[in-house]
Amino acid sequence: MAVPPLRNEGFDDHLKVIVPDAGQAAAVPPRQVEGHLDWSMASAAKDYTPREWDPQTGRLTLDFVKHDGGLASTWSLTAKVGDPVHIAGPKNSALLPTDVEWLLVGGDETALPAIGRLLQEWPAGVGGQVFVEIADPAEEQDLPVPDGVTLTWLHRRGVAAGHSSVLADAVMAMPWRDGEVYCWFAGEAMSLKPIRRYLKERGVPADCLEVSGYWRRTEESPETARLVRLLSLTPQIALRVAIREGVIARLEKAPTDPATLAADLGLNETAVRALARALVAEDVLAADESDPAVNAGGLLSLGPVGQVMTEEYAEVTDPRAQYLDLSVASVTAALHGQHGPRPEVPQDLLTQDAAWATPSLVQHHEWDYPVASVIGSAAPAVIAQLHSDVPNLPVATSGQPGRDGVIVACWWLEQFTDDEALAALQELEAQCRPVGATVILAERLRDTDEQVHDHDAELDLQLLAAYGSGLRCAEEVESLVTAAGFAITTRQELGWDMRSWELTTGQPA
Repeated sequence: MAVPPLRNEGFDDHLKVIVPDAGQAAAVPPRQVEGHLDWSMASAAKDYTPREWDPQTGRLTLDFVKHDGGLASTWSLTAKVGDPVHIAGPKNSALLPTDVEWLLVGGDETALPAIGRLLQEWPAGVGGQVFVEIADPAEEQDLPVPDGVTLTWLHRRGVAAGHSSVLADAVMAMPWRDGEVYCWFAGEAMSLKPIRRYLKERGVPADCLEVSGYWRRTEESPETARLVRLLSLTPQIALRVAIREGVIARLEKAPTDPATLAADLGLNETAVRALARALVAEDVLAADESDPAVNAGGLLSLGPVGQVMTEEYAEVTDPRAQYLDLSVASVTAALHGQHGPRPEVPQDLLTQDAAWATPSLVQHHEWDYPVASVIGSAAPAVIAQLHSDVPNLPVATSGQPGRDGVIVACWWLEQFTDDEALAALQELEAQCRPVGATVILAERLRDTDEQVHDHDAELDLQLLAAYGSGLRCAEEVESLVTAAGFAITTRQELGWDMRSWELTTGQPA
């Protein structure tokens, strides 16, 4: 199965190295299936940051930390020239911002490959401070230090990894520089919490603050245990509603009383108090000692579980990301052939998701005619990819198809019931027939030939509850297309459980 070449532009990209499980003579790689990897029978996979990647020579350099009991560490000590190495990834690359004046960087041994590579690729003319926490002076490495950058080695001096405060102490003690800053830290999750909190208090904006827990001490904090327990339905829904309505984001900025909170967010005060009580009971929120029952005017703030969530699980606190999660509450209606209120679609999130699939869509078609319009959830991502890969192709964001023109419909039908999808396709066919326009239709699919995949199953249920559609299989999409009067001239697998069809209003040649 053809897959894209390895790409590694970001200094903190990570890929998975598949290593033998205990007792295995050789690692068993995951199985490549259409759209993703099947890990069900694979050996252990460990995350590593490439220290160097040279696409011209195909040389990939990884650093391994030697420690007792680690599967990857054990494998690395016994590997020899000629042994096969299976890797997966990197999935994507996050690049440094270009408009900052200095960088503040730090981490422990697990962050050293990323930090070493960043120092090699440090942006010209940008100053910075780099802190590296290690066991003792013997662990220091010879790393390049660009002009204007200070590298400081911090020694734990006998304190176990993940239990030292030397990194946090150094960050808080350093003189703060003027100018826009980008902060990047990685290491043990719990030891990074004070650093994240301090940098937020210093006013570092969220898009210039990256703090990643690369690993976690074996003991579990009470707050994390409580967060895991929120899988019970009522607290989980209450938490997601609080995220979607902006309650968590508002209280992360500053504590406030329920009346002000309700007014700021345009919500019902009585309902806000009830929601707050449910989340206080789970330590997501904390009530004022003067008003423990949230009855009067005491301040609400984030509780210990809320602190863990905003500091270590920040990606789930984006209100926009909840638009499909909460639709599952309408699954009862879906079981009776109905669907709940259609969620408001955050276009930027859809575009971000679609960006994974659109390069394949663009690369797998010949673009010989002007594109009259691009429709569907992925339209902005498709338009951007067309402008990038086919720069001289005329692309209109909307409009009627001209003679021999093309309409691209990407992730379009999944937001329609079958009846709605058929009506939309019939309307599109009526527009295309007089001028002989072509339609390129691309849809995410439910694969009927492989084991159920957790992400696909979740998306299928979400789409069913939200729109009455679900993920359709290829046969179901083609049945709708032909019922609308289109003829299918070509089919193309795009990967990521996605297929495209080229449709015409006449018989295929």
